[in-house]
Amino acid sequence: MFDKVHFKNILETALGKRTKEEYSKDSGVSRGYISKCINMKISNPPSPEILKRLASKAHNNVTYEDLMRAAGYIDTDNEDEYITTDNFNNNPFGNKIKELREEMNWTQDHLGKLLNVKRAAISKYENGKVPLTDEILIKLSKIFDVSCDYILGVSNKRNDSKVENKKSFMEKIEDLSPESKEELEKYIELLKLKDSLDKNKDEQSATLDQGVC
Repeated sequence: MFDKVHFKNILETALGKRTKEEYSKDSGVSRGYISKCINMKISNPPSPEILKRLASKAHNNVTYEDLMRAAGYIDTDNEDEYITTDNFNNNPFGNKIKELREEMNWTQDHLGKLLNVKRAAISKYENGKVPLTDEILIKLSKIFDVSCDYILGVSNKRNDSKVENKKSFMEKIEDLSPESKEELEKYIELLKLKDSLDKNKDEQSATLDQGVC
């Protein structure tokens, strides 16, 4: 069973002394999703693929097995067995793959041919019985023209880089200290003043040019 509190504690240990932004850059998992996990804002556990990324850059000797156990994928009574639970079957990536495939009116056979895998493999992906490999995830992203985070259920934005960049920028601002935020606000006001002065200069220049003509 997925224990949000236990998973939060393990993830904070894996984070170590880094900021969430640094852990995000190291692991390739979005900062927003890491924050949601730590703030216990997620309903279902992260997919095994996301856990693998988090584990690959974890600090304090936190392992993939530690994260899998905390997420409820490994039975704590029998740690050698990976359990098939509703949590695993309800992982977003399986639903997203099926949703995207059906939007294209494709059969599992057709998607399997595009990925160079058997239909049975597509069925297992959609039912959450096997985790996505990085290779398959990237291929799916290209085939459906959506971000990897969208397929994994990390983001609701299909492929909107402008929105994601803005969100990332705002998250960086939120991480600033109150003093730095105040300095940033002053700098923004200076930039706005500069833009206003530049605009006035351009208008005056245009007026003079018209007078010469």
